[in-house]
Amino acid sequence: MRAGETSPRQAAALTARWTGVAAAAFLLVNLPSLLLDGPSRWADGVSTVLTQHVAPQGLGPVDISYYLTDGTGALGYYSAAALALLLATLALLGLHPRRLGPALAALPWPAFFLSARSTETYFMLLAPLWLVGFACLDQDALARAYQWRPPLLRRRQVRLALPAVLGLPAAALLLTAIASPPPLTLRPTAYTSSGSRGVTTISVTLQNRTGTALRPAFGTSSDAWADFHWRIVSGPAVLAPHATAHYRLRHTGTGAFRLNPSGASYLRVLSDAPMTLTNIPFAGRPKG
Repeated sequence: MRAGETSPRQAAALTARWTGVAAAAFLLVNLPSLLLDGPSRWADGVSTVLTQHVAPQGLGPVDISYYLTDGTGALGYYSAAALALLLATLALLGLHPRRLGPALAALPWPAFFLSARSTETYFMLLAPLWLVGFACLDQDALARAYQWRPPLLRRRQVRLALPAVLGLPAAALLLTAIASPPPLTLRPTAYTSSGSRGVTTISVTLQNRTGTALRPAFGTSSDAWADFHWRIVSGPAVLAPHATAHYRLRHTGTGAFRLNPSGASYLRVLSDAPMTLTNIPFAGRPKG
């Protein structure tokens, strides 16, 4: 921002001072947890938002694998695509601060749209930040912002093609997540219901079509929220490569899972390492 008004050394010094202020504020807020929990547990806690493997939720491309297909064998690639698009957006902001600066507060949103937990969470949480950012934006400072222009970037054709080139990794990861077939075959589900309480037990046969052992985690859903209060009563905890096993599940949470009377309800099977998702609608008839 200031490189066009001051010398490179002065601009770097100003950046360093603001970086120090931000680091001090961050440390002040996190100091109690750092002292009470220890550096290792504190580091795990503050990085969870980036490292935790979570079930899909939200409104975005992940819904293709959640509702329109049988799942995906590369669920983690949705979040990898979001990270790639964030890096591409950051690079474009560095190259075009005058043009993209006015939208600075909202620039991360397109990338979060690709993540496994997408707009429903990030859009609502960040909306107040966007409003403050737009209200406090210094348009005059942005108009004078320094723009790095090496000889290659002075060519109009290169500048026009650059956004597409930077976005290619995110597009490739997203297409891989969508096109990757789910790793499991789920046989038609039988389930028992207890009157108006809903579904209490589920029986399902899983076939692992991959050469990797999978640890299945079961959930049910009638909307974007999944119910993971299901305990494996019988069936192996780890499904071996190319193996087939029968599972019986029991609902352990308060109440039971209620089927959607006006839409589809799904049994969802997730795994970690690798992150996968397999879906099947409730097609069996209730028994009992």
